[in-house]
Amino acid sequence: MPIVSLLIWFLIGFLVRNPEKLNYIHLTEENENIQYEQAERVLVLIQYLGSLTFVFSNEALLHEAVGMESSWPFSIAIVLLGICFVTPIYHLFWAATLKK
Repeated sequence: MPIVSLLIWFLIGFLVRNPEKLNYIHLTEENENIQYEQAERVLVLIQYLGSLTFVFSNEALLHEAVGMESSWPFSIAIVLLGICFVTPIYHLFWAATLKK
Protein backbone atom coordinates (compact mmCIF):
# COMPACT_ATOMS: atom_id res chain seq x y z
CA MET A 1 0.00 0.00 0.00
CA PRO A 2 2.76 2.53 0.67
CA ILE A 3 4.13 2.04 -2.85
CA VAL A 4 0.69 2.53 -4.41
CA SER A 5 0.21 5.62 -2.23
CA LEU A 6 3.49 7.13 -3.44
CA LEU A 7 2.70 6.31 -7.05
CA ILE A 8 -0.68 8.01 -6.84
CA TRP A 9 0.92 10.95 -4.99
CA PHE A 10 3.36 11.56 -7.84
CA LEU A 11 0.75 11.09 -10.58
CA ILE A 12 -1.61 13.60 -8.99
CA GLY A 13 1.37 15.90 -8.35
CA PHE A 14 2.04 15.86 -12.09
CA LEU A 15 -1.55 16.96 -12.73
CA VAL A 16 -1.28 19.71 -10.11
CA ARG A 17 1.72 21.15 -11.94
CA ASN A 18 -0.11 20.91 -15.30
CA PRO A 19 -3.78 21.79 -14.72
CA GLU A 20 -4.28 22.64 -18.39
CA LYS A 21 -4.08 18.90 -19.20
CA LEU A 22 -7.49 18.33 -17.57
CA ASN A 23 -10.89 18.64 -19.22
CA TYR A 24 -13.02 21.61 -18.18
CA ILE A 25 -16.65 22.61 -18.55
CA HIS A 26 -17.40 26.10 -19.91
CA LEU A 27 -13.71 27.04 -20.14
CA THR A 28 -13.28 30.51 -21.59
CA GLU A 29 -10.42 32.97 -21.61
CA GLU A 30 -12.16 35.00 -18.89
CA ASN A 31 -12.53 32.14 -16.42
CA GLU A 32 -9.62 29.86 -17.27
CA ASN A 33 -7.44 31.16 -14.42
CA ILE A 34 -10.24 30.63 -11.90
CA GLN A 35 -10.87 27.12 -13.18
CA TYR A 36 -7.17 26.23 -13.17
CA GLU A 37 -6.79 27.48 -9.58
CA GLN A 38 -9.89 25.60 -8.45
CA ALA A 39 -8.70 22.42 -10.19
CA GLU A 40 -5.32 22.74 -8.47
CA ARG A 41 -7.02 23.07 -5.07
CA VAL A 42 -9.21 20.04 -5.73
CA LEU A 43 -6.26 17.95 -6.89
CA VAL A 44 -4.13 18.92 -3.90
CA LEU A 45 -7.00 18.04 -1.57
CA ILE A 46 -7.41 14.66 -3.29
CA GLN A 47 -3.65 14.14 -3.20
CA TYR A 48 -3.41 14.64 0.55
CA LEU A 49 -6.66 12.90 1.46
CA GLY A 50 -5.87 9.98 -0.85
CA SER A 51 -2.50 9.56 0.78
CA LEU A 52 -4.06 9.68 4.24
CA THR A 53 -6.66 7.13 3.11
CA PHE A 54 -3.88 4.70 2.25
CA VAL A 55 -2.16 5.36 5.58
CA PHE A 56 -5.31 4.66 7.57
CA SER A 57 -6.19 1.65 5.41
CA ASN A 58 -2.72 0.24 5.96
CA GLU A 59 -3.06 0.89 9.69
CA ALA A 60 -6.41 -0.96 9.76
CA LEU A 61 -4.89 -3.84 7.79
CA LEU A 62 -1.96 -4.11 10.19
CA HIS A 63 -4.27 -3.94 13.22
CA GLU A 64 -6.46 -6.68 11.75
CA ALA A 65 -3.42 -8.83 10.98
CA VAL A 66 -2.34 -8.88 14.63
CA GLY A 67 -5.89 -9.29 15.93
CA MET A 68 -6.41 -5.78 17.30
CA GLU A 69 -9.50 -3.61 16.96
CA SER A 70 -9.32 -1.78 13.62
CA SER A 71 -12.65 0.01 13.28
CA TRP A 72 -11.38 3.59 13.79
CA PRO A 73 -8.64 3.61 11.16
CA PHE A 74 -10.91 1.83 8.69
CA SER A 75 -13.78 4.25 9.37
CA ILE A 76 -11.51 7.25 8.92
CA ALA A 77 -10.20 5.78 5.64
CA ILE A 78 -13.76 5.31 4.35
CA VAL A 79 -14.71 8.90 5.24
CA LEU A 80 -11.59 10.29 3.55
CA LEU A 81 -12.24 8.18 0.47
CA GLY A 82 -15.79 9.51 0.36
CA ILE A 83 -14.49 13.08 0.49
CA CYS A 84 -12.12 12.23 -2.39
CA PHE A 85 -15.12 11.17 -4.49
CA VAL A 86 -17.43 14.04 -3.51
CA THR A 87 -14.91 16.85 -4.08
CA PRO A 88 -14.59 16.42 -7.89
CA ILE A 89 -18.38 16.12 -8.19
CA TYR A 90 -18.74 19.41 -6.32
CA HIS A 91 -16.14 20.96 -8.63
CA LEU A 92 -18.06 19.68 -11.65
CA PHE A 93 -21.28 21.35 -10.48
CA TRP A 94 -19.37 24.53 -9.61
CA ALA A 95 -17.86 24.67 -13.11
CA ALA A 96 -21.24 23.99 -14.71
CA THR A 97 -22.69 27.09 -13.03
CA LEU A 98 -20.06 29.40 -14.55
CA LYS A 99 -21.28 31.71 -17.27
CA LYS A 100 -20.30 30.82 -20.81
